[in-house]
Amino acid sequence: MMSFQQNISFGGCNPFMFGAFNPRLNFFLGLAGATAGVPYYPVMPMGGCSIFNPYMSAGYSNPYTMGGFGSFNYQPQTFTYIPQATTNPFASVTPSVVTAPRTSTPSTPAPTSTSSSRAQETDDSQPCSQGMTLRGKGKGTQYGPEFLNKVKQIAKNLNCNYRDLVAIMNSESSVDAKTVGYNGASGLICFMPQYFNVDRIRKMSPIEQLDLVEETIRKAKKAAGFADNAKLSKGDLYALVFLPARAGNDVLCRKGETGRNGRLLRYYEANAALDYNKDGVITKDEMASRIDRKYVSDYTFLA
Repeated sequence: MMSFQQNISFGGCNPFMFGAFNPRLNFFLGLAGATAGVPYYPVMPMGGCSIFNPYMSAGYSNPYTMGGFGSFNYQPQTFTYIPQATTNPFASVTPSVVTAPRTSTPSTPAPTSTSSSRAQETDDSQPCSQGMTLRGKGKGTQYGPEFLNKVKQIAKNLNCNYRDLVAIMNSESSVDAKTVGYNGASGLICFMPQYFNVDRIRKMSPIEQLDLVEETIRKAKKAAGFADNAKLSKGDLYALVFLPARAGNDVLCRKGETGRNGRLLRYYEANAALDYNKDGVITKDEMASRIDRKYVSDYTFLA
């Protein structure tokens, strides 16, 4: 069946999906068994992940070459995303936009930010002391001045604030390229194993991973409908990491959302702690509030 397991649509689901109960396969196997006079027992559900897309609806283009994990696979319906060739020396990683829900664990509720409409402006020429100081970083480490300067250059390329980008990495991994989450999410922005070769990413240096961070966010920015030169607010930027397929919306996810198959998507449920005002939705303003709590002092990298 592997030769038939292509990413195709049949009335809203993949008739050859791997990793779930397949009524069509059962029917044809049962028919063949009955014809041959052999007793047939239904195929039991198969465990594990599916790299094929069981939730792609007929009539919509699939922007990703690989599906997600179980019911977490959300496919945007308003654009067709074709990954461009890259000159990145790590192109074999085959980066893709992350759409699976990620688990964040904010400490205590923070007030909703009202500053996400535009990125905070800072003077890149002067070190900023605002924010926390992280241990194990600075001169003589892989997170020294070179790391900070590269983040600043990437932020200019993406047209965002470099301090927002550092804060997102702090929120996702404590700015640690060797981070591995319980769900396999790895690296500076917790690249999801459904979309990236995380084994290869874990072997990259922090500087090398920054190239992948830039490429991933740049592709997500384009796929979400932002102009290449569009200024990204802190809420925009985090949305492109958190749930890029919806990054153009103010409301990113709602409690109780289900997919076309009726299963709970869990975008909200896996990240309910980000709903600071407990109104059943997670917004870009709330993602901006998360960034406000995760700023890192530049002297972390310069000390």
